[in-house]
Amino acid sequence: MLAQRAKTRTGAGAATGADADDAVTGGALQAIAMLAAAMGPALTRHMRDILDLMFTTGLNQALCDALQALVREVSQLQPAVQGRLLDTVSVILVDIPFRPAQQSLDDLERRMGSTSMHYAATAGGGGGSGSGGGGAALANGVGHALPAAAAEPASLVVRAAKSIPVTAETLALALRTLREFDFSEENLSEFLRNDVLDYLMHSSAAVRSEAIHTVTHIVLSDPLYRSMAGAGVEVASEVVQRLVSAAVVDVDRDVRLMAVQMLERATALDFHMGKAQNIQDLFLLINDEVFEVRLTVLAVIGRLANMNPAHVMPSLRRMVVQLLTELEYARSNREREECIQLLMVLVRAAENWVRPYVGDIFTTILPRIDDAPAQLASKLLETVAALARVGGSDLVPYYDELLASIVRALSDGASAPKRLAALRALSSCASFCAMVIDPYTEYPQLFNILRPILKDNSDPQMRAEALRAVGALGAIDPHRFKDALACAPDGTSLAAPVGGSGNGNGGAAAATSSLEGGAPRRIGVVNRRAEARRRRNRRRQARTKPNVMTAFNSEKPVEALVGDIPVESYGTSFSNDEYYTTVAVSALLNILNDPAEAPSHMEAAQALTRMFAPQKSKAAPYIERLLHALLAAMELAPDADSSVVFYIKRLHQLIETAQQLIRPHLARLCRLFSADALGSNLQQNETIELLKALAEALAGDFGPHISTVLPYLIAVIDRDDSDRHVPTRNALSALQVLSPSLEGFLYLVMPRLIGLLDVAQHPRAVVAASLECIAALVMAVNCSSFASRIVLTLVRMLQAGPAPELQAAVVDVLCTLMEQLQDEFTLFMPTIEAAMAKR
Repeated sequence: MLAQRAKTRTGAGAATGADADDAVTGGALQAIAMLAAAMGPALTRHMRDILDLMFTTGLNQALCDALQALVREVSQLQPAVQGRLLDTVSVILVDIPFRPAQQSLDDLERRMGSTSMHYAATAGGGGGSGSGGGGAALANGVGHALPAAAAEPASLVVRAAKSIPVTAETLALALRTLREFDFSEENLSEFLRNDVLDYLMHSSAAVRSEAIHTVTHIVLSDPLYRSMAGAGVEVASEVVQRLVSAAVVDVDRDVRLMAVQMLERATALDFHMGKAQNIQDLFLLINDEVFEVRLTVLAVIGRLANMNPAHVMPSLRRMVVQLLTELEYARSNREREECIQLLMVLVRAAENWVRPYVGDIFTTILPRIDDAPAQLASKLLETVAALARVGGSDLVPYYDELLASIVRALSDGASAPKRLAALRALSSCASFCAMVIDPYTEYPQLFNILRPILKDNSDPQMRAEALRAVGALGAIDPHRFKDALACAPDGTSLAAPVGGSGNGNGGAAAATSSLEGGAPRRIGVVNRRAEARRRRNRRRQARTKPNVMTAFNSEKPVEALVGDIPVESYGTSFSNDEYYTTVAVSALLNILNDPAEAPSHMEAAQALTRMFAPQKSKAAPYIERLLHALLAAMELAPDADSSVVFYIKRLHQLIETAQQLIRPHLARLCRLFSADALGSNLQQNETIELLKALAEALAGDFGPHISTVLPYLIAVIDRDDSDRHVPTRNALSALQVLSPSLEGFLYLVMPRLIGLLDVAQHPRAVVAASLECIAALVMAVNCSSFASRIVLTLVRMLQAGPAPELQAAVVDVLCTLMEQLQDEFTLFMPTIEAAMAKR
């Protein structure tokens, strides 16, 4: 049957050989595998003619399984199987055999009586390209094989491989075969370097994924490539560089994830990954759209901090600041959980280098533990455990707040993951922060919380963590524990556990009976060390730093009046214009400041803004009082949209009049931009227009107040459910004006802008506005950390065939990004060229 298969593949009917009965062929190959398992080495002499015929069935999974069984059961056939299989794989990938026919070797084998059909000359043989020309273009310059045009007789195996149609599935199977079989006896360096690596840029994602897996497996399994010197160094270095490039520029998210996972596994190649260019490229993945990619690449970068700290640490510091700020201003629990997970990975991967920032990380995390949902609180507590291991004594100043949060988390019987994380945090703090014995005296109910967990055998993991925590906390003197119980307030003794679970009364009786024979109670005795620590913390908190902006913006007392004439106007001539202006302004301000005159507030506000519109700089003495009056009247106005919009418009006119004079009062104005109270679409539009006027007056320089303004715009974009998305477009226009001030908050803005580029979910006008905003941001600030995410999103848009106006906008953004990145942009050029070629 196999001989007939060979005739159909190698004879004149090769074109119709693919129509053979694959089921029967598969059954024959399976029978050979079963014979190998039954006969073992005795099958060797029967395989001389059958082995070549097996390869005429083409490369398929049945053939690979049968060859695996032969190599496993009949080890004498391993060299023959390897040679033929390498030739087949090489012909499929590059259209030439891995080891071309050599006349001298063939003659030697013939004289020794070991001639087979593998390299037998045939009349129709020739080294020309067959139907499997998928790799013919790669054959030029291959160092391991002769040129395809060499006039050498083709073997039966080679001719059968050339007849295999090259598809994406065949290429993926060939790469997988190269990975799964043991070719350690062959030198695959040039084959890997010149041929296999080129498939990292194949059009099929499955082929690219198999190529990544294959090259990583070959490099890691051979000691030649793991050394820091020798023949394999250049090959390993090029493999790592190509893997990093594939992780950065591949459009398919699964391929990028596999690439970074292979880099995470390749700890033996850190010597090559630690090069400056590779580190710089890896940092482009820090803000990838796939969260798993961000987690994995951050673990790789943290590991490389020990290899090349000079190039890792500057960007790693910025990453820590980015994550803390993102945690501060995140608007959803999912975003907070992602920030916490990234911080935890970073702390665990680069312990020695993160320690200087442990205090800052901890002060950001600690206030959020009590109010967070159970899932987020468990992540926060796990991060506390990791920080305790790294920071140690750096967490001692936060002892009281931390211990209180841990005890409250342990008392929450509704969430098992939260209690488990709290136990881990407690044991880590006790082990690394010297938090021993004192927790029992300061929180006597802690013992009653831990005791039921120790008795419960239903959750072995939690019981093990409780045992670890009890062992780390240490054993307390019974007399000291009785003193702590006597000093504890009502309801916190063992007889009345705080939030404990299980039968607390029985445990209390047992614990009390074990202390009956102790010394008499010394009521009023306290832990002096804990008291001293609390006093130090209170003194530290009492030293408040002066708020410069508060001092600068301190309100002046309301101007005093004598009758209807302001005190300020005394000493001026009645013919002076300032006199009449002062009198008129004071009268109108009196109306605005008087709640009883609420029906006349709008008329007074409109008269004041019209009065100051032509005066410009002359209005400086009245700006603060007018702003105070308008804001006060706005608070007293009805909740109707018309009233709020009216006062927002008056503030808009005031800002256009005052220009830079409004800067001292910026903090008071920024209170209007609250992300928790957006109002109607009309109110949002007017508020954004007010913000744009404020940004234009201040030339986009909001200083420290940008952190107040930006969440409002993000909330408008996230919550806009209108049909035409007018608030979103206005918010994008405001972000363009604010772009010079957004470098420190780019990670809050850019993901949302990129999310708006989905033509299937957003109107074309919104997509165009988002492209314009991205271009403005790229021109104004450094967006290199988002370069990969921006480019890959735009490439997908080009592949989908957008409208002509959107296509022009996409190209504009790419050109702007190219001007900023300069030489670094060359990494993305092949991907962009491939997308443009399809269009």
